[in-house]
Amino acid sequence: MVVSLPPMRSEMELRLSKNAPTAVTDANEIRAAYDELAQQLRNRAQRFSRTVGWPSGHRKVIVFWHERHRFWVALSPTMDPNHYWLGFGLQDPARHKAMNITCEVNPPRKGVDRRCAGVLLRDSAGGILLGHSGKVGGGQKGVGKKAFLEKYRGKTQRIAWTDGKKTTTGEVVVFGRIGAPNFLNSLGRFIVDVDSFKQGIKGLPNTSALLTKAEKTAKSEAEFNPENLLDSRRKVIASIVSRRGQPAFRKALLSEYGGRCAVTGCNCPEALEAAHIRPYLGEETNHITNGLLLRSDLHTLFDLQKVSVSGDYTLLVSKELMSTVYGKLHGKSLRLPRNPDRRPNLKVLAEHRAGMKGATDKK
Repeated sequence: MVVSLPPMRSEMELRLSKNAPTAVTDANEIRAAYDELAQQLRNRAQRFSRTVGWPSGHRKVIVFWHERHRFWVALSPTMDPNHYWLGFGLQDPARHKAMNITCEVNPPRKGVDRRCAGVLLRDSAGGILLGHSGKVGGGQKGVGKKAFLEKYRGKTQRIAWTDGKKTTTGEVVVFGRIGAPNFLNSLGRFIVDVDSFKQGIKGLPNTSALLTKAEKTAKSEAEFNPENLLDSRRKVIASIVSRRGQPAFRKALLSEYGGRCAVTGCNCPEALEAAHIRPYLGEETNHITNGLLLRSDLHTLFDLQKVSVSGDYTLLVSKELMSTVYGKLHGKSLRLPRNPDRRPNLKVLAEHRAGMKGATDKK
């Protein structure tokens, strides 16, 4: 009996997953995808005219500030004849007239151009995604694609570029489908990761060291300015430090939660803090349903998204903390205000969970 063997698959085919996205290379399709992306990046963003700088120069441009996700973007379809320009940064344009680019995600205008860090992709369902090759610039020794991808702790995905008869593959960071609920959140986290990588190359201190410094030097919440700290995790530090000195918000939470931590039941007022679920952005976020009364250590872990809260008000602990004392709190039901209208808002809790890495399934 003759047995028919299946045809040999190439190494490239074996390394690509069945549903791997492919790079968009047609000029018209790239332009249409870029226009869709540009619209998404302009939506619900504050507009500023600012001077933006990079190692080789600077220029005045319009930047769009996404306050919720804490990043800005400057975009132009005409700045360069070879690619569409997308520059990103973390400085708040309301506080700064001149700002530096953290990273660029520039897709080529057509075909395959490995000099461009950005890539527009199509998934198996026909949706358009945005990705980054890991090619990080910065004009300093130690900054580059290989060094960044070696230290990058997020996921990369192997994708294919097809230009004419030639197909090549490569690893890229995929932010997700343009317009998806978590797209901007994923993009914002990547910008922070790039900034963190660059600051590490400069030998700057880590988050813990900067937090210690900030705690010693900040005389009040009003005087604490995280933008003066160069570390990329400054926005996390800002959220941790800014929780103190909001007496009215804390007093209201103490009353609603009976003076006890929502998780542990700790009744020591000196150890309890008013935690914002959606990061503090002014008085409008000091609403009782945007808060939790937490013991100080849990507040810090909550701000760092190492713990979160499920839709049925039980504590979720990240996998990396499950072997610590906090693992015993996983799945614990929270103490809640008696009035349902005063309980944490489920929508903002879902936002917080969406940014939690390494979440453990609820018991």
